[in-house]
Formats: sequence, structure tokens, C-alpha cells
Amino acid sequence: MGLIRNIASFSVALGVWAVVYPMAIQWSLDGLMEKRLAMYDEMVKLHAVAQTQKELYPSGVPRHH
Repeated sequence: MGLIRNIASFSVALGVWAVVYPMAIQWSLDGLMEKRLAMYDEMVKLHAVAQTQKELYPSGVPRHH
């Protein structure tokens, strides 16, 4: 009876692992993708600011002495 219970417990654990593990990987990848997209958005904004400064000050940003 103990052997059957152990096999059943192992089977349930294996089934849960087979379902949850891929989901956990997907959640992790989704989070990573969101971070990358946020970084890309920030880079695009910074590039736009730099372009605007180049257009406003073609000879460089004026320095105050």
C-alpha cells in the first residue's frame, strides 16, 4: 500500500511539475521582455531628445561659463 501511495504521489507531483514549470518559464520570459521593451522605449526617448538638441543647437549645446 505504501508503494502505491508513493507512486501515486510521484505521479501527481510529476504532473503538476509538467504543467507549472513551462508556465513559470513563460512568466519569466514575459517579464524579461517587458523590461527589454521598457529599456528600448527609454532609449528611443533619449534619442529623440538628442536629435532635438542637435536641431536646436547645430554647433553644440551652449555652455554657460
